Amino acid sequence: MKACLFLHRRYTQIGHALAVNLKKLGVAEFCAYVSFRPPYDFLISQKDIKYTALLLDQDLQNQSEKEILDPEFLKNLEKKYGIPNLWPYLYNDRTIMMGVPPREYQWSPKPPFSHEKMMKAIQARAKAIIAMLEKEKPNFIFMAVVNNLGPTLLYHIAKKMGIRTILLSPTRIGIRQNLSDDYKTFTETNKIFEDYQNGIRKNNHREEAIKFLETFRANPSPYFKRYIPQYGYTKIFKSFFWLIKSNLKYIFKKNKGFDDEIPWLTFWNKTQIKMRNLYGFSDFYSEPNYEEDYAFYTLHEEPEMATLLFAPHYTDQIHVIKQIARSLPLHYKLYVKEHPYMVGYRPRAYYKELLKIPNVCLINPNLKSFKLTSNAKIVFGITATANWEAILLKKPAISFGEAFYNKLSMIKRCSSYENLPLLTKQQLENFQHNEEELINFVSAILEDSVEADIVNLWEGPMITNEEMYENEGIVKLAAFLAKYLKIS
Repeated sequence: MKACLFLHRRYTQIGHALAVNLKKLGVAEFCAYVSFRPPYDFLISQKDIKYTALLLDQDLQNQSEKEILDPEFLKNLEKKYGIPNLWPYLYNDRTIMMGVPPREYQWSPKPPFSHEKMMKAIQARAKAIIAMLEKEKPNFIFMAVVNNLGPTLLYHIAKKMGIRTILLSPTRIGIRQNLSDDYKTFTETNKIFEDYQNGIRKNNHREEAIKFLETFRANPSPYFKRYIPQYGYTKIFKSFFWLIKSNLKYIFKKNKGFDDEIPWLTFWNKTQIKMRNLYGFSDFYSEPNYEEDYAFYTLHEEPEMATLLFAPHYTDQIHVIKQIARSLPLHYKLYVKEHPYMVGYRPRAYYKELLKIPNVCLINPNLKSFKLTSNAKIVFGITATANWEAILLKKPAISFGEAFYNKLSMIKRCSSYENLPLLTKQQLENFQHNEEELINFVSAILEDSVEADIVNLWEGPMITNEEMYENEGIVKLAAFLAKYLKIS
């Protein structure tokens, strides 16, 4: 059996460790699509896995600069792999469409690439990916994320070729991870859930699911703990040495990538964030009144898959919030809370624009969301975890994008702003929580997942390759994937 892996930034070490463990379980060969040069160099230098092919995204972008546009190829590509056209591939790319990096989040970004360069970028990558898959003939593709142009092409081209695509996704129940053949949902979990609902499968996780719900409702807590930076009156210019050193390193660096961070721009971006936080945003915040009728919306971290991939037509959050606000009963307030990771990234003008909406109140991001959710009459989110938490807390919710919890009858998916006022009215007046359905869904997730602390391995302190190979979560995940593939 042969695997093709998508390896991205620091996840590369995790994916490679997974390959080392999968090799012990019967996966004989590996190829990979790699996002950045440092991970690529690591894979070239290591001796534990001999990759039969490594495709580097940065090289493909450099190659695209010399590419001669082939209109017939692009037309055929669109006809065969369009979703339904080729624009979704490009709009899922933060660098090509927004210049991130080297620029940080921008409220209204200007694409740094021309239309012609965008076409060349997609043409070069598509040709290389098709050629690799036809030559390597992997049995499956394994990905932890579907982000940016290349990986999105890899996912959809592989599917059209009949190559199995397997996605790793957090279940938002502790550190449990799910495997799915479709990034939009949990494929096997849904089958198990339907079997529970129809009474044709014994639910061996019912008591565990009930205990999880009871524990969460008694003491709601995030499904994983992530470091949130605290901003205050700190020195803005505290690292000139780092700036000089990193600038020199960048200037003399060979094989620069189009999405490399540029040190002086990074420094300027961080300085802007510090200045915004030094000035603060407290003058925008309102104190929540838990006795009044209000709806709750949590702003998403941007730019991220949560909107770009799972809700590509709802990426303008100000517009989303405007539509929600006008869909509520007249006396309702809409409480909007910033994502803690985005504090300082959005300019003050962004919040001023939000506060032009008559019934919108901006809530301090340091306040815990659970109390706001518990007392809200309804919760809105594009693909937010807040929607899942609302379901767990027996609250009506409306989503706007692809999310695993859309499988439940209790949440409603808005696919058109025109229908939002009526959908909101129905959820407010006719919502009925179905505890049995929720227990079965949580049970299905518990049955079809494994405990693996991938997020903290990804974002936490670096560890050695040997430590990663032997990490309990990685070992469990490899065994779970082997079982999913029916090779052990």
